[in-house]
Amino acid sequence: MPDPDGAPQRLDAVICGMLIGNHRDNHMASAKISSQFASVLLPDGKPMMTSAWASAIRSGDKITEAPDYPDLDGLKFMLVVPNDYYRKKLMNLGPGDIATTLRRCNVDVRMTDCSIYGYDDIELAKIFIQSGAKVFGIGALYPMFREVERICNIIRAVVPNATIILGGSMPSPIPEFALRKTGADIVTVGEAELTMIALMKVFAGKMNIEDVQGICYLRDGEFFDNGKPILPRQVTKTEVGWPDREVYPLEKYITCNKFYPFDQNARMLTLVTGRGCPYACNFCYRSSAYRIRPATDILDELEYLIERYRLDGFYIVDDLVMLSERKIRDFYEGILDRGLEVQYNCTGRVNTVTPEILKLLRESGCVSIYYGFESGNQTVLETMSKKTNLAGC
Repeated sequence: MPDPDGAPQRLDAVICGMLIGNHRDNHMASAKISSQFASVLLPDGKPMMTSAWASAIRSGDKITEAPDYPDLDGLKFMLVVPNDYYRKKLMNLGPGDIATTLRRCNVDVRMTDCSIYGYDDIELAKIFIQSGAKVFGIGALYPMFREVERICNIIRAVVPNATIILGGSMPSPIPEFALRKTGADIVTVGEAELTMIALMKVFAGKMNIEDVQGICYLRDGEFFDNGKPILPRQVTKTEVGWPDREVYPLEKYITCNKFYPFDQNARMLTLVTGRGCPYACNFCYRSSAYRIRPATDILDELEYLIERYRLDGFYIVDDLVMLSERKIRDFYEGILDRGLEVQYNCTGRVNTVTPEILKLLRESGCVSIYYGFESGNQTVLETMSKKTNLAGC
């Protein structure tokens, strides 16, 4: 392999050759796989395995001390954010959560953010080679599937012995399909902070991969599903930490184009106040283990971010901010007690919103709410198990 620093032009030529050969091989493999999976069946006629992790296991005890993190000093791990090809950007906090876990394992973790920089194949190949990373983590939504395939193919071309881990809502419901289609090695199903600790113990030689809950993988062509993940009970700073936002091109996200109705000059980031969902809409893959973060933990993070990054507002991106009036009241009172002046938006359900909740939201700085109406047809709503009705809207 040429010295990346000493011969950049020769490196470009070598990368081009590697990518062309890899593209040809993967095009043939992709065509074969596409044929095999056209009806979502394996070659032997068995149906493709999916992983509806709605009954994922919440950790049995409230974690008051940090878990046992292995020491992986020297391991280089590259997180890759795929390009969503959307003009306005929201920081996906999932990779930041994983970055926090990896740093607690003393891992050298870096990020390549294609969503912000739109890297082409040659640029990515250079970055991957020069990083020295041997483990790559890619989190994605399903519309990014082709982009994830592209990234995996580049990694395989220039770092052929790398371990590729997929996460997020793209592979979680369809881990076998994702593994076979992308050529990745491991899928972490659902929330992966606690899963990643166990997986890092495998890298440290302190655990067998067969014993890691919440992952799927292929071995000699056979698919293995290790069961549902263990979820953090309260998602606190002590339990799993706050997302590591420093690993992202942070200022790019803070200053990028804003969503209505925020001022385009506002400095904003994303924030999560809870995880999971107690509903069972049949179009959604999410966990039913609904957990509200303690108000003090949310407010501590919010206040820290405002002070450190001079923020004006937040996009609160979890699904059910207004499910609990008590949660909203604690949040409202905390903002007033701390003297915070901030604007934010959030999501809501038409069957849980009340005049009291709306009043508290408005007085604490909420300027817009996104509702998932889904349909104007009651039969369709019932078929979806949406648990809403048109008469109540």
